[in-house]
Amino acid sequence: MKYTTDNGGTATKCDDIKLFKQGSTWATKLSQLGKSSGKLIIMTHSFQTRYDKCPTESLDDEKNYIKNIFDKRPYDIFIICNSDNYENAKMLKTAYPKIRIKHYDKINANILEPRTVFISSENFGYSHYDNFGVGFHSQEIYNHYKEIFQDYWKKSKEIE
Repeated sequence: MKYTTDNGGTATKCDDIKLFKQGSTWATKLSQLGKSSGKLIIMTHSFQTRYDKCPTESLDDEKNYIKNIFDKRPYDIFIICNSDNYENAKMLKTAYPKIRIKHYDKINANILEPRTVFISSENFGYSHYDNFGVGFHSQEIYNHYKEIFQDYWKKSKEIE
């Protein structure tokens, strides 16, 4: 059966799709962040900032997973996280003042960067779980999710 556009979503085609398996990390997916231009858009439930299971107390820690990603290019990053992750988001905002972060009660995981859309069950950062996802190289898919992001951005609350 072929998909059609309806109230449930938009049908599209994409010639370049990658199905990610366990072990494909955000660090791998965003390894070229420092060389790319354009906005990195993140919608995530929460941040797992450390390689170990300890709560993060400082972003100056060498074990800080997100720091190792954002240090490549700490600007033009826009994040919406779930409101129950407010404290980690505030710490991230303090460490990276050029990053814009908002929170919203009902958000989960998608990552958009200028060339790729990643849709995954994995929250942003280091994961201790087996996660799977898909990546799309498609301007049409990027524009679709960017519009959704912009709608949520308008109704989310800024973290100062």
